[in-house]
Amino acid sequence: NWMVRMITNKRNASKLTRGHLKIAKDFIKTKVLVGLFSEMEESVERLDKFFKWRYHIHPTNQEKCRIKQVTVGANVNKGKKFATPKPGSVVYELLAEQNALDIELYEYAEA
Repeated sequence: NWMVRMITNKRNASKLTRGHLKIAKDFIKTKVLVGLFSEMEESVERLDKFFKWRYHIHPTNQEKCRIKQVTVGANVNKGKKFATPKPGSVVYELLAEQNALDIELYEYAEA
């Protein structure tokens, strides 16, 4: 529940509550411009509109660069790859339990 802890400034709290989750949701709703990796193109367009980003120097080249970064990516970790725990496995269930509030916060932001 790292994200809920950071948003609510409860880094050292031993236990988070649904009240902390509500604070985090309210914060996301009123203070955050959400971008999702799974919806990269739409997220970048949202950022473009919000910040009024425009291409001024070599617009054609800048647009090509943007498309490449959105579709291919940059700063990709090509080093070690770790297996993702499978839903239903003991590891997956432990992680889901320990991060239940962050998962719910993510689902809220995604909606």
